[in-house]
Order: sequence, then C-alpha cells, then structure tokens
Amino acid sequence: MGGLIIGITGAGGFLGQAAVLEARRRGHEVRALLRRESRAPAAWAGDAGITVVAAELSDPGHAARQAIAEADCLLHLAARMAGNDAQMREGTLAPTRALLALPPRRLVLASSMAVYDAGTLSPHGRIDESSGTEQAADLRDAYCRAKLAQEAAVLQSGVSAWILRIGILYGAGRLWNPHLGQRIGRLVVGPGKGELPLCHVRTAAAALIGAAERPSRGTEIVNVVDDPLPDRKAYIAALKARGDVACHLPLEWRIPHFFAGLLHDRGPGLLRRPVIAARLKPLSYPNTHMQARLGPIPAVDWRTVMEEPA
Repeated sequence: MGGLIIGITGAGGFLGQAAVLEARRRGHEVRALLRRESRAPAAWAGDAGITVVAAELSDPGHAARQAIAEADCLLHLAARMAGNDAQMREGTLAPTRALLALPPRRLVLASSMAVYDAGTLSPHGRIDESSGTEQAADLRDAYCRAKLAQEAAVLQSGVSAWILRIGILYGAGRLWNPHLGQRIGRLVVGPGKGELPLCHVRTAAAALIGAAERPSRGTEIVNVVDDPLPDRKAYIAALKARGDVACHLPLEWRIPHFFAGLLHDRGPGLLRRPVIAARLKPLSYPNTHMQARLGPIPAVDWRTVMEEPA
C-alpha cells in the first residue's frame, strides 16, 4: 500500500518509539507528538520522515491540531501507567477526550488486557475478545478504571477506531511483571501455573501499525499478545537463570484469594479478589483474532528475549 501519514501520541515512550520505528520501516511518515521536543530520540534527527510536534494533549494547540488533521490515522499511546484516580483522569482521560473532540480521521487506541474480568472465569479458562470487562472496577486499581473509562469514551464518540488491548508489555530491560506474584528483594512468592499474557514491544508496534493500515469495521477490539506464551514457572526459571531472581516460593493463587474473602476485599493490592484473579488466576490468552485481523505478525519467542542484554 502507499505510505500513510501516521500521528503517534506518546511517541517518545517505550512503546511509542517502537511504533515510530515500525511505521518508518513500512514506509509511512510519522507525526510524533511529545510533550517536549527535547524528549525526541537523537536517532530521529536525521530522518525527514519523522516530524516532531510538541503538544499538550489535554489542550492541543495549533501545531498539534494541524498534525492530527494531516494524519491518515492517529495512534493514541499517551497515558499514565501508575497513579491515583485523579492523576489518571488528568494524564489519561483528559487527553483522550480532547483528541476525540477534534476528532482524528481514524483512531487506534492502545488499551490494555487489564480491563477484563478474570473473576468470572473458571481456572484455566481463556480470555479472548468475547470475554467480559471488569464488573468490580472499584476493587481494581486506578489504571484499570482509567482504561475502562478511556475505552468507553472512544466507543461513545462515534470515531472509527481500533481498540487494541495489549498484554503485559515487555522487552530488554523490562522483564518483571506483577502477574508473577509478589517480589521481595530477589525472592518471588506466587503461583507457577497459567500462561503469562506477554506482549513484546515489537509485537505491539507491529499490531498498532497494522491497525493503522486497515480501516476498522466500526469500532473493533483486538487482544495483542505473543505466541508462544510461557507459564509462570518457566518464566521465573528463566529469570533465575539470568540472575534476576534468586528463589521462587510457590503459592497457589487460591490461598491469597481465600484470605482476601475473609477481609471482604478491604485489604491493599493483592488482598482484593478481583486483583488476585486478574493477576494470578491460571488462564490462557489466544491471539488468533489478532493474526486474522492485523497479521501476519511475526512471533517473538520470549526465550530469545531472555538472552538479550538489559
């Protein structure tokens, strides 16, 4: 296909930089929206196909509006990864609503598999695009609530959009994730069973640019994860082999789930049943819909990633 102009918010982040690289590899021009031009990687300086645009997304100025108007598709990646509800409203929801008010011609939203309701699934069940979203959001974290609200805003806007629910984003130097359990120094306490819904940053970038290249059928939801996926035991063993973890103390997920019930879900973090189910319940995560709608996306083998230097 002919080259597109793709706008990318959060272009200077871990995923954003990978998306810019993938877009350029496929011959597309990029409008890279950053809060400050100084955050642009030095490698972009010599690439005439990348235009850096300084933008405060909650109140887009003329340059940002022009960049979005020029773009055939906007990838909206900018969001807070941690914080309380007020911070999430400011850093995730306000920019999304401001962008939807413009609006872009087409939109690809980087959402998260954190929005799913694992509590309603049986152990060893599967999460796919037909699975329900979290019904006990008040007991989850602010990130989950913000992603649910962000998706709802897109669905209500009428903008033609892809919503990509990305799994646990990882890559060199970013190997730890809370689905492994509780980390105490170099000790990991948690279950060994169940797949980890990993998504290498290259997989996520390929899916995002693949979505930008294809019109959605209304608003489409696609889960983005790798294949093959490791179980927790194998992944922790690989972390041990790297020296990142010294010891794994197996703890069946039902044990903290039971004690969280005794506390009526009033404890912090892993002492709330919806959080335990989302992070620790053994489940499977197929990516057949991703490959059918956005593929072919080359597989990234997690074992090879473990061999990469930090």
